[in-house]
Amino acid sequence: MFMAELAGLCIEVDNKYPYVQELYSAYITERRDPSFRVSATDAQIASEGEGDMGYLESLALYRQIAENITSYGGFLMHGSVLDVNGTGIAFLAKSGVGKSTHTLLWLESFPDCRVINGDKPLIRRMDGRFYAYGTPHNGKENMGVNDRTEIKHICFIERAAANSVADCPDAFERLMRQIYIPKSPAALELFDTLDAFMEQTEFHIIRCNMDISAAHTARAGVFGK
Repeated sequence: MFMAELAGLCIEVDNKYPYVQELYSAYITERRDPSFRVSATDAQIASEGEGDMGYLESLALYRQIAENITSYGGFLMHGSVLDVNGTGIAFLAKSGVGKSTHTLLWLESFPDCRVINGDKPLIRRMDGRFYAYGTPHNGKENMGVNDRTEIKHICFIERAAANSVADCPDAFERLMRQIYIPKSPAALELFDTLDAFMEQTEFHIIRCNMDISAAHTARAGVFGK
């Protein structure tokens, strides 16, 4: 058992396998004021699939964190989040489309970019603003840091021959496909949070190929420069 700080919250993590504490090593805190406690039964661990039991436990525990954080103005999103000179931008896409590749193109092109979380950031409203947080769950590329950025732009990535950026008229429907929806009554709190998130965030569709020029076209279309 240990205490971890994620999205500004102290969380008591009751783990069975050493892998979990190793995974969370950069997020372990001396705080002793947990907002909630997470643990996973053997059945919950087994339900995550096949493989290393420590890894499966980490998935089950993160699922519990996602269930609880909705009560604190937060949610779990599947996407890659960059901090661009102090502004947060997220790339969301269907599996295999290339959000990680597009992220790497930005890192290669722009020295003022860094990855906050490459796969499963926690988003939380703090003092009226939404922030994306690094977590230990940052994808197979292990891209991320224990930090946060104020999220201002959500970009849905689509593969195309030519690069372009457009407004997104169906942003809510697309976003919901990339959000973890709690199975508990806390789902009602999530929708209140998402209403505010939709109002405060700009949504774009980035149609792009895998050429380095895709990053330049995307940045110009999102930031106007």
